Order: sequence, then structure tokens, then C-alpha cells
Amino acid sequence: MLLGLNQTLVKIVNTGKHPLFQVGLRSILAAIPVLLFCFIFKKKLSISDGSLLPGIICGALFGIEFVFLFYALEYTSVTRSSILIYSMPVWIGIAAHFLIKDKELNLKRLIGFVL
Repeated sequence: MLLGLNQTLVKIVNTGKHPLFQVGLRSILAAIPVLLFCFIFKKKLSISDGSLLPGIICGALFGIEFVFLFYALEYTSVTRSSILIYSMPVWIGIAAHFLIKDKELNLKRLIGFVL
């Protein structure tokens, strides 16, 4: 329910705010509880451990995904975008069967898809 509500609210706010503004605002506001969690539980935040570049790449890809999602919600319904997003692991698994060696669909993976 919460996942569908999130996209519904994005669709509503898209009528008044630019999708790129929403993505940026969401990211900035999401950083606050993450930093609070790290502070409260004394988690070490470091950029000297070799995780800076992979972290920037992963963060950029994640951010681009949200940009595409927020723009997509201007052109399609929440139902269609939800079906596409939440069925993506299945499509990736099927593509991996044909494109990646040693990732063929076997009985165990098919059972995973069904579950």
C-alpha cells in the first residue's frame, strides 16, 4: 500500500512542482534521517575507505532512476508505472537467461519467480 501511495502522491505533486525539483527535495530530506541514524548509533561515515567512487556511481544511478520515474508519472498512470517497476526483476531475470552466461533459468530460479 505504501509503495502505491508514494507514486500516487508523486503524481499529485507533479501537477504543481517540476519532477526534478521533487527528486532533489526528496533526496535532501531523506539524507536527514540517515545522518541522524548514523549519529545516534555511532556509525562511522568515511570517504577514505575506497567507497566514495562506487557510492557516487550507485547514488547517481539511483537518482537517475527516480528522475525517470517522476517524469514517467507525468505521461502515464500510477498503475502502469507500478506494474512496470515492480515487475522489473522478472524481466531482468528473463533477459539474464539469454544475455549472461551461467545465469540460465533453472528450476530453483523459476520457483523464485513464482514466489
